[in-house]
Formats: sequence, structure tokens, C-alpha cells
Amino acid sequence: MTLDPAAGDLLREAVRQPGAERMWVAGLCPEVDLAHWHLGRGELTEAGLLLDKVRTAVESSHHVGSTFWLETQTLFLDYAAGRWNRAEDRASSLRRYVFLFPDSAVEQATVSIALAAARGHTAEARRLVSLVLAEVPADDLVASVWIRGFAAHAELSVGDPVAAVNWLDPIAARLRGRAYADAMIVCFECDLIESYARVGRMGEAAERLTWLRQTADRLEHPLARLVGSRCAGCSPWPEAIPPQRWPSSTQRCLKPGGPKYRSRKAASAHARLGAETSPNAACRRHLHR
Repeated sequence: MTLDPAAGDLLREAVRQPGAERMWVAGLCPEVDLAHWHLGRGELTEAGLLLDKVRTAVESSHHVGSTFWLETQTLFLDYAAGRWNRAEDRASSLRRYVFLFPDSAVEQATVSIALAAARGHTAEARRLVSLVLAEVPADDLVASVWIRGFAAHAELSVGDPVAAVNWLDPIAARLRGRAYADAMIVCFECDLIESYARVGRMGEAAERLTWLRQTADRLEHPLARLVGSRCAGCSPWPEAIPPQRWPSSTQRCLKPGGPKYRSRKAASAHARLGAETSPNAACRRHLHR
């Protein structure tokens, strides 16, 4: 599914069509797809309302696949909204479906990694990552992005951008290709940009940030616009390397009176205040508005 605005328009038109109550597989109704579309763009309220709208139909159908798909979407909604205990309980209840959906075993393990990273349990996140990566098939390109992304998320939460780069560098090209696939992968891209900036790889950081923000504007993607702005604000552009070695576009952007100078200063102050006052701010800063 694309997160392009046109896809949302098509799904909303499908939702308006009659006959939803007669769908044999209620979990495949366009409401669930539209909720997934909103979730990928960080529009959590809209996603939650749509999932609640079809919950009764899904539960009354007793269709295992519908229940699994709905609960999986709700799990990631709970995680993105910071309801981590609820997400953990939901993940536990989904384990009974693993024998029907074998691929979901990696998804369940990824949720455990994500929750450990979000709670600041970095050592536990590292342990789980080492176990899960060994089980991921070589051709499973998506799982490795998620697992390495959450591992880097955990490392940034304890102020180790070098370790974060080590996790994300092997999937950097793949990450860009999937950056707008869902909410968390957009955040992984921002983690990579911030990590590059903090270790002095300013050219790569600036180029990826420019691409991220331009694509966010083209797709009218609210979450990517938010995290892109915050990434520009909290990344240590001036401190990482001497000004004469910054990319020319960055110099024009940040010089006093430049087009982004004031917004960058304001965002930087806000982001750094959050980082100083909360031990887990590095994990929450991308999704919590």
C-alpha cells in the first residue's frame, strides 16, 4: 500500500460504498486498510476510530484471519500511542496464532525489541536483537529493517550514535526505499540522519534529510514533516564539524537570517529541553506530539 494522498482518497471512497456488514472476511474491509494508511502517516486518532468501527463485525464473525489482522493493527497503534503495557498484552494474546501465521513469530519478537527500546532497557533490546536476527531468513528484507531500526533506537536512547550507525548502515539503502512504508520506518530514517550527524557524516545526513523533507511535502505526510523538522532541530549540525566543511546547502540554511535559521533554533531548544528532562525522550520524541 502506498501512503500517497491519492491512496487515501481511494480508500475513503471504498469505505463509503454499501455492503460492509455483508463482507465474509470482515478484517479485509477497506476500513482496516484505511486505518493502516492513517497509522503509517502517524494519524493515530483517525486510525483508532476506524479500527473501533469494524471491531464488532470482526469479533462476531469469529474469522481467525480477520481477528489476527485487526489485533495486529491495534497492537502497533497502541505502541505508537505510548500505551506500551497494552501493546505488550496484545502481543502476548497474538502468540496463539503463530501456528497459523508462522511469519508472525518474527513480528512478535520485534514487538518485544520495540518495547524494550521504548522503556530504556537497552541491554535487553540488544539480547533480543542478537537472538532474533539469527532466525530471520536472508531474503526477509522487511524484518531486518524493523529489527535493526529498533536496535538503533535503543542505542540512541543511551546516547551512542556510533552503535546506532553500526546497526543502520547495512540497511541504509533499503531503509530509504521503505521509509514511507509505515510510521516507525520513517522514524528509523530520522534516527539514521541524526546518527550520521552526530558522528560527523554531515554530507550524508544533510542529503538524506533534504530527501526526507521534500518527499514528506510531496506526499503531504504529517508524521514525516514532524520528525523531519525535529530531526533538523535536534541533530548537532553546528557542533559536529567545522562550519567550512558543512554542505553548502546547510550553510545557506543555517546562517543568521537564512530561511530555516529561526525554526531550527526554536526546534533545537525544544528538542534538547526534552532530551535533558526525560531519560526516554530519545525513544519517544518522534511519535509523541
